[in-house]
Amino acid sequence: MSEVRWDMALMEQAVIELFMKQIAVKPGDQDAPMNEIRDRFAVAGIMIGRTMAMVDHKGPVGADLSMKVRRYEQYYRERCLRSVGNMWGPNGTLRNHFDQSTDQE
Repeated sequence: MSEVRWDMALMEQAVIELFMKQIAVKPGDQDAPMNEIRDRFAVAGIMIGRTMAMVDHKGPVGADLSMKVRRYEQYYRERCLRSVGNMWGPNGTLRNHFDQSTDQE
């Protein structure tokens, strides 16, 4: 069987977009409690990590794979939680956007 190649950065971007759209970002988030938004982003990060660990894995499936999955889960979970803070936290881009929209009404 010939080796199949793909662009890892594009794959990562597609995986992130998929889980953000399916799990993390929902219509009406401007009215959602922050803990609910954080929880969804954390779950999305874990799912991204699991997926990217599988995509990045080369070789046979062994015990080392479970450790890799855990590392990727932690990395992407933390990354998603930083993102939610930057977007929805105080002075976050989305928080400011919705606050301005409310002020104009």
